[in-house]
Amino acid sequence: LALLVACLQNRKLSLNDKLKIMGVGISDPNIITMIIIFMLAGIFVGVVGRTSANSVAYFILSLIPPQFAVVVLFVVSCFVSMGTSVGTITLITPIGIAVSRASGFDLPLCIATVMGGAMFGDNLSFISDTTIAACNGQGCKMTDKFKENFFIALPAAIVSLVIIYNLSVKNYS
Repeated sequence: LALLVACLQNRKLSLNDKLKIMGVGISDPNIITMIIIFMLAGIFVGVVGRTSANSVAYFILSLIPPQFAVVVLFVVSCFVSMGTSVGTITLITPIGIAVSRASGFDLPLCIATVMGGAMFGDNLSFISDTTIAACNGQGCKMTDKFKENFFIALPAAIVSLVIIYNLSVKNYS
């Protein structure tokens, strides 16, 4: 759809010129890296499968006290998202829904927990598509971005965990 919109814009250029411009943009190493990461994330979700969400949810709930289910959901989302937050959200959201159903936690709390954990983990990842594109685009080292994000994202994650824990304890009791 984006390529179609790009072809419809700027009527002064011929279609061949537009295709040449798009070809140059698409061949950029940052774009190719992001495409590979998105493809690998899609493969990961395809291999693991979404149908196992209920089994994973019940397994999580069997291992931990129920009042910690949402906190564990956040931590799992953090670690799984070390590459792509979108892939993590598509993979873990069905598990969050199943945790909500199985444990009685509010569905918006479980979904927000998955999204927050995925965003936090993605911000601290060296292999994230956004990290690679941002660093290559700005000409900075990935370690510098990681250090800066650590001081931004860690306090937010701690506050989120405290809020999630308090809401889950309140919701569970």
